[in-house]
Order: sequence, then structure tokens, then C-alpha cells
Amino acid sequence: MEKNNDFEIYNGILKKYIGTGGDIVIPEGVTAIGEYAFASCNTLKSVRFPNGVRSIGECAFFMCSKLERVILSEGIKTIGKSAFQSCSSLREIGLPSGLRSIGAQAFYGCCALESLTVPKSVSVIGKRAFGMCTSVRTFEAEEGNPFYHSAGNCLIDTEKKELIAGFGSSVIPNNGSVTKIADIAFRDCLSLRSIVIPETVESIGNEAFSCCENLTEVSFSEGLKTIGKLAFSCCRSLQSIVIPDGVDEIGKDGFGVGGALRHLSLRNFKNSINCVFPFWMHLRTCVFFPHLEDETEALKFLNAIGLRNLVLPF
Repeated sequence: MEKNNDFEIYNGILKKYIGTGGDIVIPEGVTAIGEYAFASCNTLKSVRFPNGVRSIGECAFFMCSKLERVILSEGIKTIGKSAFQSCSSLREIGLPSGLRSIGAQAFYGCCALESLTVPKSVSVIGKRAFGMCTSVRTFEAEEGNPFYHSAGNCLIDTEKKELIAGFGSSVIPNNGSVTKIADIAFRDCLSLRSIVIPETVESIGNEAFSCCENLTEVSFSEGLKTIGKLAFSCCRSLQSIVIPDGVDEIGKDGFGVGGALRHLSLRNFKNSINCVFPFWMHLRTCVFFPHLEDETEALKFLNAIGLRNLVLPF
């Protein structure tokens, strides 16, 4: 074990930072940043990496709440799970051109970041890697990346035609490049106010918009077929929804749990009967078109306290 005043290093792996914070430069000879090496170091302001570093371990800079600037070296190939999670003051980080993988939740909760560019070398991006990056205004994937591309400040899996990460500034493209919104794609996006689901999108994944607490407006298009479980749960500002004819499946609690929905129109209710909307304390008006065969199904379906208007087809 090599030890100096600020770092504990073993076989090239920086195991632990024991310094006083501020602006630091990682020593030459370090090839990897170990797990939790800088975690919860609330005095750290900036970090510069030497060229020899190849990987950043899981939770390496987790909850470094005062960290503002990170200068990564070009040799870095992997950024581990939650490596920079909850670095809430991080404003500047450039991802190196040779980077190959970004772990799940790697930058989750970096709410001061305003721009991000994913290099064309990246082939793996974990779930929620950029979740709750609420200040992002510009998001790009470099041209030439065979796996991912960006459009409208959305990160898209090119082959799957799946939107895997969205932001408050996102506009979902309507050119056919997106047919699915992935599980948890917009989860916890507190800066999202409104979203248009274009005609080309056929499915919305589980928890895709869960906990978007400031989302007030969602416009669905006729191409939509399925809405996953908990897709819009805990959307506390969403008060009105019109679900189009083409939707034939809504997952459990698709719009339930912690919501504030007041007005609901289900235009293809029979096929949506398996959907569960529990505990809608604020629901006032429900309108069903025109496929309902048994109104007792609707009454069983709606256990909302405070319901004032129930419109059924005859």
C-alpha cells in the first residue's frame, strides 16, 4: 500500500482519498479509481485525472455535494455505477472520446449539469445514468455512434428505436426513430412540464414518467397501444388525461399511486379494464366511450373517493 498525505494507493488503484478537499490532481501512476474512494467528500471542488487512469469505480465520487468541475483524461474507458451520483453542484464534465461504458445512475442527481455529450465510442449506457439531471438544456450523442443517437434532447437506442433518457427540455421526435419510451426514461424529471407523445410511439414503459411531479400536460396520439405499470404514478400536477382509442393495455397503477388526477376520459374502456387506478382521492369526472358492456365493471374499477361525475355509454 502506497500512502501519502492525501491518497491511499494499492497496485495503481486509488483506494481512498484522505485529503482536505479543494482542487485536487490525482497522482501519476494511478490506473483506476476504487469504489467509494471519494464518496461523501463534501469539501472537494474540482478533480483532474492523469492520462493513465482507465476506470472509475462504483460510487467513486458518490455524494460529493460541492464538486463543481471534473476533468477526465482521454484514457478512461469505463465510468462505474453511481460514480458521480448526487454530485449536486457538478456543472462541468467532459466525457472522453475513448469512453466505452457508463454505468447505471452514473450521473443521477447531478442537478447542476446543463449540457452533456456522449462520445461516439460509448456502447453501453446503464439505466438512469442521467436521471434527475434537472438542469440539462443540451444533450447530444456524437454522430457516428453505432448504438445511440440523440434528437430533441433525448437519448435514443438506435436499433431498438427506444427513447432511454429524457430531460425537462426534451421533445420526442416524430420521424419514426422512436417507437417506445423505455422503462424509467423520464422518472424523477422534476423539470418536465409538458410532453407530446407522437403518433410513432406505440408503447410507454413501466415508470416511464413516474415522479415527474411538475408534469401538468400529456398529449397522447392515436398510435399509442400500451402504457406500462406505474407509468405516470406520483405525477402530482397532472390533473387531466384523455386516453386514445388505440390503447389496449394499461399496466397496474398506470396513473395511480400518489397522483392528483381530476378528469379522465377512456375511449376504449373494455380493453383497458385490467388497468388499476387505486386511491384517486382527487378524481371528479370520468367519461367512458363506447365499448363498455357492463357498467358494474366500471363501478368495480373506480374506487375513487370524491367522484362527482361518471358518464357511461348507453
